[in-house]
Amino acid sequence: MRKKLFPAILLLGCAAVLIYFLGSRQAGRKDMGGYEFPRYPAPAASSAQLSDDELKELAKLAVRNTEGDTALGKISPGQKVLLEISDGQDMKLLGALMEAYRERGVEANYIYDHQIVEEILGIPKAEALRRGILVPGGRAAIAGGGGTEVGPRDGYKEALWFPSLLPENLRREVEDENAKLAATEGVFAGNPRDPKARAQFAIYRGAMKKYLEIHPYDGIFGGRPNRIFMITDIGAKWKGYFNFKTVRAMGGLSETKFPDDVWRLVIERTTEIVPWIDKVRVTDPEGTDYGFSVTPDQAELWSRGANVLGAVYMHPFQASRELYALERWRGQVVVDAEGVVAGTVGHVGYYPRIKVYLKKGMVERVEGGGRFGDLWRTIMAQEWIEKLHYPFLPYPGFFYFCETVMQTHPKASDPESVHYGFGVGNLAPEVVEYAARNNVPNWHGFHVHQYFTTYEVKTRTSEKRFKIMDKGHLAAYDDPEVRALASKYGKVDEILKKAWVRAIPGINVPGDYEKDYGKDPLSYVRREAEEVKNGTYKYLYRPEFGSSKITLQ
Repeated sequence: MRKKLFPAILLLGCAAVLIYFLGSRQAGRKDMGGYEFPRYPAPAASSAQLSDDELKELAKLAVRNTEGDTALGKISPGQKVLLEISDGQDMKLLGALMEAYRERGVEANYIYDHQIVEEILGIPKAEALRRGILVPGGRAAIAGGGGTEVGPRDGYKEALWFPSLLPENLRREVEDENAKLAATEGVFAGNPRDPKARAQFAIYRGAMKKYLEIHPYDGIFGGRPNRIFMITDIGAKWKGYFNFKTVRAMGGLSETKFPDDVWRLVIERTTEIVPWIDKVRVTDPEGTDYGFSVTPDQAELWSRGANVLGAVYMHPFQASRELYALERWRGQVVVDAEGVVAGTVGHVGYYPRIKVYLKKGMVERVEGGGRFGDLWRTIMAQEWIEKLHYPFLPYPGFFYFCETVMQTHPKASDPESVHYGFGVGNLAPEVVEYAARNNVPNWHGFHVHQYFTTYEVKTRTSEKRFKIMDKGHLAAYDDPEVRALASKYGKVDEILKKAWVRAIPGINVPGDYEKDYGKDPLSYVRREAEEVKNGTYKYLYRPEFGSSKITLQ
């Protein structure tokens, strides 16, 4: 953190924010309340839909990208890398990636996940699948489609992740439902964060670690969520996830076409103000309005965990939980968040608009949300939940406001601006032991995603307020240095334009928010998905490849 340069950074930030408000650099923005007009990249489902030149360019870009937790460029010429794949892999795409590695001077090999389990654990594939050590479809089945957008599914299923939190009369019913969901939709649709599922994932990570001890690889791309578990268990040889099962899974044609040095600078510009933050206020047009303050010590800890492999954490609780994996720091930063978080979509799918009310950094009550909200309220109503008291946390209870992930990649394959999480989350031994002893989770869930967030901060050095994000638009995209760097690669506005912007009636497209969307968002997005499939969706476009300076870097 370059604290000595902060006065200059503030001046540059002021200039960037002024330019932003004047509207001279607002690529893709329209008049409807200042929100960006919808854009939806046409999906390329397989390598067969690409020309040989397009596939070759896509692979070259992928193996040179060094930012994020799926960046295949985090391996150097002369090194040896292993790619972990699963059933259903697009082998033509895999071959193109391996050829691109060879052109870089990297020796690349691949292995199926079940081969690791069979060699190290001696467990046949069928048995490993039955036990949950392996998952049909690999990481894609766990991580909501393998890096693509949240699909048109019913979001209440996320409330089933933690059966141990439910009343006894519902627990067996939910466990049976989880088993059915896991069989038909993958473990992610069932209970990937339940302690039993976590234990099976841990067995697989242990097998991967042992395999790397036996076989002389400099790094591996693969594994299971969460990145912090992978960093903690595998160490430096884990370079990231292998998110390249299909062209669709890797975000189509556009996500790889963003220069990683520009993304690195965007993240730096977004997070470098964190040590100086004094107060935060966050709003959005779906009903969110909350704020919190931080002390200098809390802000310093926040800054140390604000960026982990390209994930930008704009909440002190969340950033501090990562510090055990990064530094073996034990503790948790809890802030006095008050207000409301609102939205209609989580990690699994959609639900009627939910409002989550916050007091002293915890969930005070939940309104709406359909079945998702009903299950959440059922869990909160239990007296024993209120008596849980995890290590490092100041108050009893489970539902802390614990996560705010901010999207900083304009070509990302999910259009969210931020997503929130509620619960706990810490891998320090004291927390892990407490959770196991009490048969409760040591992680969070209950997510709410948003698309048009405004994230405003005040620093301790000034009364002026800075909008890190305004109506879903990241201020860093207007930063003079970011734009200057992006100009090396082509037209700046095109480089920094979002590949995907969600359409929400009453916000950035005509309509009544509550009537046309908020009360039943799942029906709305299912109609969208059908139009996308038929090629009739009015906001659909196909990202162009053509010639690009990016391929020459």
